[in-house]
Amino acid sequence: MTLKLAAALSVFSGGETGPDAPRAQERLASAAKIKGLKAVEIAQTDISPDFPVREVKRILKEYALLCSGVSAHFTHDKRFVLGAFGHQHPKTRNAAIEEGRKAVDIARQLSATEVTLRLHTDGFDYPFHVDYATYWNTLISSIKTIAKYASPDINVAIAYKPREPRKHVTVASVGKALSLCGNCWKPCCI
Repeated sequence: MTLKLAAALSVFSGGETGPDAPRAQERLASAAKIKGLKAVEIAQTDISPDFPVREVKRILKEYALLCSGVSAHFTHDKRFVLGAFGHQHPKTRNAAIEEGRKAVDIARQLSATEVTLRLHTDGFDYPFHVDYATYWNTLISSIKTIAKYASPDINVAIAYKPREPRKHVTVASVGKALSLCGNCWKPCCI
């Protein structure tokens, strides 16, 4: 078995965020300089009208890199500040699901086999902030919808995180991620 190394493109931002952060093209150039790096994970937000998928494909080919996966996260999207996939308002939840589907479409266009859903805005900040059972079941339903859309060629991965930006993220540990996936179906993994 040959070891293949990949890295999230976000690690090449130098810790900068916002308008001062290096553009995706610059981060790809930095990634290409790492000896042995064969692939990068592209954030869904890296794709824009100024940097469309066809341009990403061209640059990946130029640098002899592959796309290992597409990351979908909503931390910097104001629509999802109070939650995304578990949000109780259908309009907000459906917008998050649509963003998840877009990540799957981007992965297919870049010949990637994985989409990572970063559920960092799904959670609560104080006790009894949400109806836990309803929130959990809504989260499962949303992930199932994306996993079914992704099946059979794209795997859906769930990234867990204990806190930030929420005080308590709903999927805060590997155990909760496994429980979530156990309630979903086959294309869902960690």
